[in-house]
Amino acid sequence: ASIMSQNSQKVITAKQEEDFISEVSCKMKKNSARKVLLVNNSLLEMLIYDAVAIKKIRYALQLLEKSRDLLVWWRIDKVNCDYIPELQKIVPQFVEEYLLLLKEYSEKEQIVIDEGISLNRVIEVCDAYYGDDPSVAKEFQHINKPAMIMKYSDFED
Repeated sequence: ASIMSQNSQKVITAKQEEDFISEVSCKMKKNSARKVLLVNNSLLEMLIYDAVAIKKIRYALQLLEKSRDLLVWWRIDKVNCDYIPELQKIVPQFVEEYLLLLKEYSEKEQIVIDEGISLNRVIEVCDAYYGDDPSVAKEFQHINKPAMIMKYSDFED
């Protein structure tokens, strides 16, 4: 599974989207997961809270992956893929930790990393939301699905 930039010239096709959804279904069956939780993180919020954001996301993912009846659909802010070289010049430690986190969790059985699926389709497939974007949380609540906002400012080591 590749990590694709939503803002790049690449466009995910309907077939690629369906293949990804099929992969999610297969992982659910393989892991006996009954629910899919969308975990969504925006680059801007992560940059504001820097190391605290990385620690909180890692902590949340560690807790969530222990739940055997849950599959985590991690939707990261893919805009960063295009800006990684520039960000490495400005915040090298953050980029290093972030890329390490991505690599670590891309190999986990209980977690799938979004590949550019349309947000409407993600909301349709996922059962609940946990992330730092209130507008996505509102979309879930609008269709009576549970949503929780991740606040990096509340996190302490």
